Amino acid sequence: MKNLIAALLAVSVCTTATAWAQDDPGLEAIKARQEIMSFFGSNMRTLKAIMEGRSEFDADYVQGAGREIGAKAEELELLFPEGSEEGLNTKAKPSVFENKIGFQQELDDLKNGAAAIAVAETQIEFNAAFLSFSRTCGSCHGQFRSN
Repeated sequence: MKNLIAALLAVSVCTTATAWAQDDPGLEAIKARQEIMSFFGSNMRTLKAIMEGRSEFDADYVQGAGREIGAKAEELELLFPEGSEEGLNTKAKPSVFENKIGFQQELDDLKNGAAAIAVAETQIEFNAAFLSFSRTCGSCHGQFRSN
């Protein structure tokens, strides 16, 4: 019986937390951007393996990944509204909201890097595009993401 009560309590807490997040646009934005960042991380690991020669270069694959990353970067641009500064263990530093011009420049660089990956036809072109793209990720995280 104790286990049943504990399970019901856990479900209730999770359901309440989910409903609360859905009622708060700031929390919804945080959740959406965390999902996009997770998507970026997964793709970065795969693309890094291709750049390092641990996985085979496939132009169609890297171009598709570049297009998908670019589309997610477009979405990301809309996910830092007022009210999304805190909550759900966001890693966005206050500088995201204080230095909107600098943050927008990083997002533009991210989109440009994704576009370069999306047109890479050779391993050499891809490597150059990926290195530039990954530097943008590092620069943005250094300025706008807490550890």
